[in-house]
Amino acid sequence: MRHDRYKDRLSLWLHDYLRPPRGLAEQRFSHYIGWLLQQQPLIRDIDDLLIVPQRFGAVRQFLKDTPYAQNGRFDATRTWQILLDWLLYFLPQRYHRVPSRYSEVLTRT
Repeated sequence: MRHDRYKDRLSLWLHDYLRPPRGLAEQRFSHYIGWLLQQQPLIRDIDDLLIVPQRFGAVRQFLKDTPYAQNGRFDATRTWQILLDWLLYFLPQRYHRVPSRYSEVLTRT
């Protein structure tokens, strides 16, 4: 249940902070959100990190070392899982999973 609340808060952030225009068709909405995500400093930092394929835990640790982690409610694992889902959904041409037996691995193209 806690994961759902966390995901809901991030979804509200997506809507309230990025403020997508109303009435966009699904494809335009996805392109718009993808473009906006790429403008965010944290996403740009993650993008730089993903020049080399990274395991889930490596990106989680990277997030723990950011100023965002100073917020007592910040959860690097949940944040990375949600951001990972968003990157793969909104920017499928830029990010993809690398097959791995032991960990989820992501890279940029």
